[in-house]
Amino acid sequence: SLTTAENACKWGPIHPQRQSYDWVGCDAIFDAAAAAIQSVRGHNLCWHTENPQWLTNGNFSSAELEQILQEHIHSVVARYGTRALAWDVVNEALDSNGLKPSAPWYPALPDYIDVAFRAARAAAGPDVKLFYNDYSAEGM
Repeated sequence: SLTTAENACKWGPIHPQRQSYDWVGCDAIFDAAAAAIQSVRGHNLCWHTENPQWLTNGNFSSAELEQILQEHIHSVVARYGTRALAWDVVNEALDSNGLKPSAPWYPALPDYIDVAFRAARAAAGPDVKLFYNDYSAEGM
């Protein structure tokens, strides 16, 4: 069996302040899954919505955004390690015209998808599966 949190592991709930994390909700998902002998698919590490105000309104340079993204992904993925079978690294970044404008990531950090996947792989190691997650993908 596989468990996925709807919101508890997203950026807003888990990283509400730039210098601090709130692990309570996401920890509860991982702990409940372990008690039920289930694997966890972490959802999600990077999305254009459900971000905290400090990130959305931060007016960061591309270099700052890249560092923030890498640090966030490393912190989250390293905390749960191999307790996560997989991670949805980037969520809903595309539309029928390609990359959709998605503050704070695009167009401020044009290669944010690559940055996110590289950071996730470095933190997760070779055995954790990494995914791009989207909806209505049949029409893309």
